Amino acid sequence: MKKKKSKKKIIIGAAAVLVVAGGVTVAGQRNSTENQIPQVQVVTAEKGDVEEIVDATGTVGSEEEKTYYSPVNAELKTVSFSQGDVVKKGTKLIEFNTENLEKDNRKAELNLKSTKYDTKDTRKKSDKAEKKQKDAKKNVQELEKKIKDKKAYVSSLKAQISAAQREAAAQAKA
Repeated sequence: MKKKKSKKKIIIGAAAVLVVAGGVTVAGQRNSTENQIPQVQVVTAEKGDVEEIVDATGTVGSEEEKTYYSPVNAELKTVSFSQGDVVKKGTKLIEFNTENLEKDNRKAELNLKSTKYDTKDTRKKSDKAEKKQKDAKKNVQELEKKIKDKKAYVSSLKAQISAAQREAAAQAKA
C-alpha cells in the first residue's frame, strides 16, 4: 500500500511540475512577442513621374440646376442650344410660336365679352322676375280680399235663394 501511495504522490508531483513548467513557457512566449519589433518592407526612393489611371463611367452634372416654366401654353419655334452647351447671360434660349397664341387670346377676349353680356342679360331677367314676384305678392292680398268678398256675396245669394224657396213653399201650401 505504501508503494501505491508513493507512486501516487510521485505522479501528482510530476504532473504539478509539468503544469508549472508549461505555464512559465507560455508566459515567456507572450512577453517575447510583445517585445518584438515589427518587420517593415523598405524600398529605395527613386525620382520619376507618378501615374495613376482611373477607368470609370458616369454622368457629370452641374451643381446648380434650374427648371423654367412658361406662363403660356405654346409650341416651341426654335431651341438655340443643346445639352452640354455653355450659355451666357442674355443668350436667347428658346422662341415660341405665337400665331396660335394670338388667335387663342382673341378668342378668350370674345368669350369674356360674351360672358359679360350674358351676365348682364341674366341680371336683367332676374330683376324683372323679382319685380313680378313683388307685384304678385301685392296682388295676392288684393285677390284674397276679392275672394273673401265673392264668398260673402255667394253666401248672401244662397241665403236669398233659400229664403225665396221657403216663401214659395209657404205660398204653395196656402
